[in-house]
Amino acid sequence: VSVLSKKEAQKLFDSFKSLSYIPTKYLEDGCYARAHELALIAKNNGITLGKAFLLPSTDGDLLYPKNLSAKNPNRFTKSFDGWKYHVNSFVLVQNGDKVEPFVFDLGVSEKIQSFDEWKNNLARDPKKSRIITKPAASIFHDTTFTSPDLSIIDSLVETQKTIDELGMDEYLFRLESG
Repeated sequence: VSVLSKKEAQKLFDSFKSLSYIPTKYLEDGCYARAHELALIAKNNGITLGKAFLLPSTDGDLLYPKNLSAKNPNRFTKSFDGWKYHVNSFVLVQNGDKVEPFVFDLGVSEKIQSFDEWKNNLARDPKKSRIITKPAASIFHDTTFTSPDLSIIDSLVETQKTIDELGMDEYLFRLESG
């Protein structure tokens, strides 16, 4: 995983955030596709990212972005309770004499976040939640599927277009109705 300065990492985050084709409104699903797309973009620009998978403290617990729940409750459907896991690409940041991992969570943050900041925002019990790091080609935390050079963002882009056209409630109704 590449090591950048904090300023360089934030600049990379800002460039990712400016990419209009990467959906960030439909947060119930698709973190794996966003994280993978960022890793591919970085790779094409000579930067190696890793993947960080955040898992809640227990199997029944869920992750939910605390910073969005109060500010923008319409960002999620009423039925959304949280994620079973959440994944983002990360880079190592030279922070003084320490090197620390920082994630690019485009959907829920306006800046890069250290692993601790990320856990504190998403986990009910940050101290008991855990982060598993994997190579950039890993799509899921159990590494059952890897995609070193293939983009998987297209299906998420199509989902976002449909949600924009129908609205979230109608989309979910049609999805559940078949």
